[in-house]
Amino acid sequence: IPAKGWRVVTPEDRKIKVKKIARGMENEWYRLKFDKNCNIVSVWDKKASREILKSGEAVRFSAYEDLNAHYDAWEISRSYREKRYSVDEVTGTVWLEEGDRTGFRVTRLFSGSVITDTVWLCDNEPRVDFEDEVDWKTRHVLLKREFPVAAVASSATCEIQFGCVERPTHANTSWDAAKYEVCAHKYVDISESDWGVAIMNDSKFGHSLYDNVIGLSLLRGPTDPDKNCDIGVHSFRYALYSHAGNAAAGGVSRAAYAFNDPPRAVLCPGGGDLADVFSLVSSSDGRFFTDTVKPAEDGRGVIVRGYEADRSSGKTTLKFGAKVLRAEINDLEENFVSPIEAKNDSVTLPFKPFEIVTLRVFFEGLDPGSAPEKRSRENGKEKSS
Repeated sequence: IPAKGWRVVTPEDRKIKVKKIARGMENEWYRLKFDKNCNIVSVWDKKASREILKSGEAVRFSAYEDLNAHYDAWEISRSYREKRYSVDEVTGTVWLEEGDRTGFRVTRLFSGSVITDTVWLCDNEPRVDFEDEVDWKTRHVLLKREFPVAAVASSATCEIQFGCVERPTHANTSWDAAKYEVCAHKYVDISESDWGVAIMNDSKFGHSLYDNVIGLSLLRGPTDPDKNCDIGVHSFRYALYSHAGNAAAGGVSRAAYAFNDPPRAVLCPGGGDLADVFSLVSSSDGRFFTDTVKPAEDGRGVIVRGYEADRSSGKTTLKFGAKVLRAEINDLEENFVSPIEAKNDSVTLPFKPFEIVTLRVFFEGLDPGSAPEKRSRENGKEKSS
């Protein structure tokens, strides 16, 4: 399916390729095994021929006492690891087949809360997906899903808006120890020089990274200022993804985008004037993402904003799916900066590490507004003519 677009496909019946094995399942990329408590004790990377998890450890839910002296809903105590509760009471299991994926669903009971966790392997996706539905009724407890990865590194790559940052996986100094809970958006990655593991998520941004265990914070139960905070049913997704090289070389940014923005299937009973294949805008360089496409704030043209995600330099060609009349570089406030050549409905532009680029594009068939104003800046003020 092309970027920012669609493709008409015909559904076909075929046999699921994911295999169920003794106490586990496998596909082209991974082989999973579960223990008697239905925790994942082995994830074998078949392409790299190595175990993803630390020896003797498991992917498991962990619950910790979550008591805070002052700001209940805003703080997590740095000593929360001192009191851990097991989440091993299994009340039901079932194997599932859905489309081109196979899943193992486990229902757990913890302190009055019901955790329904489904682990999926897909025929055509090189990752392990987790879909959770939690009926949360527990107070002052921090629920985490912990991934003890076998990759060894002193820092992890954490995705943030328009880029990524590195954060420690140890507590060697007081500064490192203070980062016992850190923020990341779409992924956290721990990589060696030639191999790594990422945990991707669609809505849970709190992480712990101690001793190369990636802990994804799922739910809490504070009572101040909202006595019913977190109470109710929650649904969320996350995934495990291993790769060759570091996070940039392994395409983790692209994989995380694919996980967060999966294609949606819409039944088309027949006919229509639209093309079978369409892409509004695509980037020739996989490191440069077209993040935003929207009408300009002043009504003149369309704003296309993209950025470089992996701290590298290069050049990309943005190909548009409509006739381009002209284009210009704008700043983040959508002020004119410079013209840029538009040729064959494409724009070629260089980019620097983590650079955000804003284009204003005028398309044929869309009202481009008045002719572009000539703008200049003098003494910090904008002059128009």
